[in-house]
Amino acid sequence: MRKIIIFILIAGIFVLFINADVYIKQKLHTDSYYYGGVTRPADDSVTEIWINEEKMVSITRNRITIVDSENNQAFIINKNNKTYAKTDLPIKISDLVPENLAAYLKSYQYIGTIKETGETKNIGKFKCKGYEVNSYLLYGGSKANETDSLIWITSEVPFDLKKYAHMRTNLQKLRNFSEHFITELEKVQGFTIATETQFYPKGFSVKSGAEVIEMSVKNPPAGIYSVPDGYTRKEKLTIQDLRNR
Repeated sequence: MRKIIIFILIAGIFVLFINADVYIKQKLHTDSYYYGGVTRPADDSVTEIWINEEKMVSITRNRITIVDSENNQAFIINKNNKTYAKTDLPIKISDLVPENLAAYLKSYQYIGTIKETGETKNIGKFKCKGYEVNSYLLYGGSKANETDSLIWITSEVPFDLKKYAHMRTNLQKLRNFSEHFITELEKVQGFTIATETQFYPKGFSVKSGAEVIEMSVKNPPAGIYSVPDGYTRKEKLTIQDLRNR
């Protein structure tokens, strides 16, 4: 009888675990820099992510992005002006913006490469592998907005990495990554725990970084995968909407 009770308790705990969602909190920092006659102050922010079997929501300072694989749709929500756009999956920029803006963005997609460094290290409780990522735009035959990143990725996470990868790919399309670059990124299975980045605007570099400070299994707040009340739908996004991350 005791063994049966223990088995039931263990089974109940397992069911709770697989039905619960995963909450991830990331802290981000960008160093201060001087550009165009203005000193930009250092910036610190937080990104929160909720993931379950079929849905993911990313919450940043200015935007909420929901990817709903269950209903084959996504929502891009602007927190500042309380508006949102809705689109089918897979996300296509051309469905979200006016035709002239879609043509402009297609001509200036980010391209890049990713390669494994062979390095490993523990970051908190996560065992990670290192990867180097280089991305840039081609503008007038030269590289623009070039970024070099060292990212640390783990596969030891309490959610389905394949389903997460599908949802992550849709988020990357909102960043105007080329299909080839996205395909390269998809080859790496895992979740990014930390990032060390150098961005090169105009002859100088700006350092930034991000790190996961919490990853836990818990019950999500009510309505976390839905558009908040009081928001107005707009048919097309502007370039400011896309930049307002």
